Amino acid sequence: MDKISISPEIGIAIKEYRTKKKIRAKELAEHIGKTPAYISKLENGDFKTIKQDSFQKIVAFISGGDSEGYQRFIDHYLSHASNDELRQQLEIMNYDMIQRELPIPSDLVALINSEIHELGISSEDLVNYINQNDDYDNAFFKKYKLVKSDIPLNEFYPIPAATAENSQQDDEFMTIILYHLTPRYVASILSGRRTSCPHFVIYAIVYNILKLKNPECKNTEERWQLKTEASQILIDKKLYALFDKSRYFANHTDKEQRRSFLNSQDILFAELMEFLYSKLEELSEKHINYVNEKLSAVCSNFEKDISFALSFAALDIRKISDLSVPKRREFLETVNSLIEEFSAIPHSFEDIEMY
Repeated sequence: MDKISISPEIGIAIKEYRTKKKIRAKELAEHIGKTPAYISKLENGDFKTIKQDSFQKIVAFISGGDSEGYQRFIDHYLSHASNDELRQQLEIMNYDMIQRELPIPSDLVALINSEIHELGISSEDLVNYINQNDDYDNAFFKKYKLVKSDIPLNEFYPIPAATAENSQQDDEFMTIILYHLTPRYVASILSGRRTSCPHFVIYAIVYNILKLKNPECKNTEERWQLKTEASQILIDKKLYALFDKSRYFANHTDKEQRRSFLNSQDILFAELMEFLYSKLEELSEKHINYVNEKLSAVCSNFEKDISFALSFAALDIRKISDLSVPKRREFLETVNSLIEEFSAIPHSFEDIEMY
């Protein structure tokens, strides 16, 4: 999305997050090329929308260049937002459920395959059933004065309750999502070839399996029960939305409880980050200026293209770790020369790739 909505609640959350990180409004304004008055209006909810890249730049600065700053802000917001606020903040829901790629637990894949086998259907049959979106029939679209073909697929869509016939509730919202999955994509998940995907894909698979297993559940209340059950299955298998994590962490401060809640990839990430921090801290105790200089450059690279920068940093230099210091300096000079050479090649911007 080019722009995101800014509610008073999000404005307050930005201010709380900035204050928590001890960032002055003037510093933030200077970083994004605006005035302190602009920041004040943003935090007071005076703006209805803001460009998404500008919003991410603001959050990244408050987070001190943290590459996960946008996610951390969402964690902070979700842990304080009411359910009513969450329902209306579709940008956050779409980021949480649709844009983020999550590692798929192997035992969850095994469970899905087992359920499909018991139902006696193929994965393609399941996909065709999912794409029917039978939670929303013609009567539903008529009631809410919607044209089905106008609703974007695989994206949360807001429906004001007031659009329903005879509705007197002007301030209530509901959200719907129309699924359109491809057999090839789902097959790659169930075969284990694809190891990560957005939350909504696995949720759609599990929820629709439950519908097939419980054909008698057809009214809205019964379907909501199945949705709740599907969400709980994903949580039990440790496939979490940010909302799930934030709510749990808000209510559990014990370190061991939090660790037991995390999945293996989250735990590994935390361990790797702890190792990186310890190594950087160790070097900074000897050469703080050198470390700060290099880390500033690293942060700039991450801000420009985090995937490419991370892939570059992950090159296996262990193979040349035994070279003499002069030879290693020569290697770095050669790399810098290559960067200059490639920077002179005409290029055009493309969507973010995973290298």
